[in-house]
Order: sequence, then C-alpha cells, then structure tokens
Amino acid sequence: MLRYGDMKGTMRATEEFVERYYADDLAERHTPESKWARQWARAVTGSKVLDIGCGPQLFDDALSFGEMPQELVGVDLNDANITFLQTSHHPTIMESKRILTENRVDLKLQLHDIRLTESRFFSHFDTVFASGILGMFSEEDTRHILRLHSLYLKANGYLVVVSWTDDHLSEAKLRERQQY
Repeated sequence: MLRYGDMKGTMRATEEFVERYYADDLAERHTPESKWARQWARAVTGSKVLDIGCGPQLFDDALSFGEMPQELVGVDLNDANITFLQTSHHPTIMESKRILTENRVDLKLQLHDIRLTESRFFSHFDTVFASGILGMFSEEDTRHILRLHSLYLKANGYLVVVSWTDDHLSEAKLRERQQY
C-alpha cells in the first residue's frame, strides 16, 4: 500500500506510446463517448485552472474549457507526457499552443505525482480539472486525490472530474494500467 509522501518516483511510458495514444485519441474525437466526455470540459471556468493527470491532451482540453484561463497548470506523473507537450510538432499540438499563446495563457507544466501534496496550490485555483484519472489509481488513492485536490480550490471553486469507463478495476487491470 502506498503511503502518501513515500512515492518520489515518476512513471515513464515511451514517447512512441504517448504519440500513438494522442493520435488514437484524436481519431476517436467524433465518437459519442468522446463527445460526451469532452462536453464536460465546458464546465471548466475561471482565471486559474489546474489540470491533474493532464496527459498529452492538455492543450486540446484547454481549448474546450468554458473560458480561456489566464493561468493553466498541467500536472502529470508520466514524464513522457510532459516531454510530449513541450516538444511535439504534431499539427494539432502546434495549433493549440498558438491559440493559447495568442490568448496570453500563462502555461506551466509540472512533473508531479498527484497523490502528493503541493502546498503552494492550496486555495489557488478556480477549477481543478481531472479527465481519465478514475480507474488509474486504487480506490483509496482516488479518494485521497479528490480530497487533496479539492483543497487546491478557491472558495466556490469547481472540481470537474470526467470519467467514462473502467472506474472499478480488478487488481490485475489496475496493475496493468499503472505499468503505463
């Protein structure tokens, strides 16, 4: 069992895996499930937004938000996702970066285990957005993550959690996902 504060490592998927994952996600954008999940991004509002477990879709998600934030912090446990966001020349990524730059969004990418406390985030964000994190962690870790990230919200802030499948995983499936 993970005790909070014990885990200092990060995860590492290959860059090729992240690129394929992103391309597959783009290819599925017009499915009913994807449209349903993406509509919840419109609930993300406010000038300061934290996207936890942002994955390679951070920029695309940001363009779906209900309003363009002034500050956007993307946090992920997988350093390949952060590297992809920083270095990819994929046309969709490049266009999203251009739009965010034109709108003067202060973008910060951070490699961080979302199970660990980031005290500088306390009461800082208007919205905390989490897409696809349910089913990636144990039930105990998920409860901890949601409690912790609600502390990062300003008064009357929003915690927007989007999930569409596989929220209750067997131990074998959870271990498989965590290997990613």
